Amino acid sequence: MTDLPGIIGNGRLALALTEAVPAGIYARAALEQSGLWDRLQPNVVESDNVRTAQMLVAIGAARFGIVYATDVVQERRVVVLSEIPEDPHPPIHYPLALIHGADLVAERFAAYLNSPLARATFTGVGFGVVEQ
Repeated sequence: MTDLPGIIGNGRLALALTEAVPAGIYARAALEQSGLWDRLQPNVVESDNVRTAQMLVAIGAARFGIVYATDVVQERRVVVLSEIPEDPHPPIHYPLALIHGADLVAERFAAYLNSPLARATFTGVGFGVVEQ
């Protein structure tokens, strides 16, 4: 990742909003940790979400982007060139919790998300699943 400024050159780097959207926050944290943020910031084009950042790459409006690996598998026009290691950004978690007084529909949905079928679906598209 250290040669990223040389690879990007004058091209654009698409990110989700780096102050508000988790994917953008993680991308910026990784670039800052690697000492690349200040050099790349002039090339960054921010979008309102990670899928839009990926779309900018898919249609050629940005040459490169940093998105979730789980999103890349959904877009055939985008190719993974490199992966960011897990250590330069905070862990990415999507917790599930029921609020006090949740109705039966919410309880059944939570049970389904913890079912073997749902877990297989999550892992099939690249998500890790925490065992309970």
